[in-house]
Amino acid sequence: FLPAKARVCYSKNIPMLSNKVISKSPIVTRDIARLLGAELKVAELDNRHALCILLSGDLGAGKTAFAQGLAFGLGYRGRVHSPTFVLMKRYPIKTLYFKNLWHIDCYRIKSAQELLTLDLKKILEDPCNIVVIEWPEKIKKYIPQPAIRISFKHHAPEIRILTISA
Repeated sequence: FLPAKARVCYSKNIPMLSNKVISKSPIVTRDIARLLGAELKVAELDNRHALCILLSGDLGAGKTAFAQGLAFGLGYRGRVHSPTFVLMKRYPIKTLYFKNLWHIDCYRIKSAQELLTLDLKKILEDPCNIVVIEWPEKIKKYIPQPAIRISFKHHAPEIRILTISA
């Protein structure tokens, strides 16, 4: 589900259903994202803009847990918190190609203008950035394509189904 030259390997404990992944806990959700981050860490992509990973789903569906696992897989070792109240956070990473992981949460914004004043366009134009966006539907006209889209659905109290598309 990644752009050219990037591939993802899955461990035996993460069941796959075509483009769907079943997560039985927040730990498994972080593990799925960690695997993606590990692959992106060594990927050589020919991006003309930031690599966007769009996370959609209800509150509590696992979007922030996913962002935490992705950061860990990319080599970031600090704490990753939800940027709900500050809107966006930057985490410096050192990979072959990427330099920054930006985590943006659009849940509280009323218009994309709020993020544009924080240099969103510049962040999205930089091919050395990976940008994880929670609630991307609120700023969809600014998101460069192609993008990786991951939809989170509650299936049971702890079980989530992640649908992945590019």
